[in-house]
Amino acid sequence: MNEGEMEIIEVLQVEGHLASVRLPDTSIETWALARLPVSAVPGDRVGCRASEAGMQTVLLPWPDGVPA
Repeated sequence: MNEGEMEIIEVLQVEGHLASVRLPDTSIETWALARLPVSAVPGDRVGCRASEAGMQTVLLPWPDGVPA
């Protein structure tokens, strides 16, 4: 990830304090749930941006017609 560039990941599973996420290259990683936005649930898309302060994450809206 380049600094300032947003990449989109998908939350696949949340279990305890861990989450499985699909990265833009389609690989799957296990992240600490604390790295994701507070209300992240499976199926959510999360925008991630690296900065000097660390990684920032934002919950992206669901596509039209899909219930949250």
